[in-house]
Amino acid sequence: MGLWNVVRRTYRRLTRRREDPLVREAATTLAEASLFQGFPRRALRALSEAVHARTFRRGEFLYYEDDPGLGLYVVQQGRVRLTTEDEHGEPRELRRAGPGEVFGELSL
Repeated sequence: MGLWNVVRRTYRRLTRRREDPLVREAATTLAEASLFQGFPRRALRALSEAVHARTFRRGEFLYYEDDPGLGLYVVQQGRVRLTTEDEHGEPRELRRAGPGEVFGELSL
């Protein structure tokens, strides 16, 4: 008779879920965002597993003012200009958001 044996400690180490580096990075970014200050670590971890990383080019629109809100955004790197149109249809800057800052939270 031939047997294979795996020690419990080894089995648990090998089957333990590996932490995704993107999830870890998202959790760190969320923890630094002002909106999430004081959130429990477990809540941030769960939230970070649900985020989707996206990259935008300079000048690209994330969404338009009358679009339905789909969620909040946390700036990881770079800057985002939040604008509206004035009465003449010209863009008017409301604010800029940088790393760790949140916008779109009212859509939640």
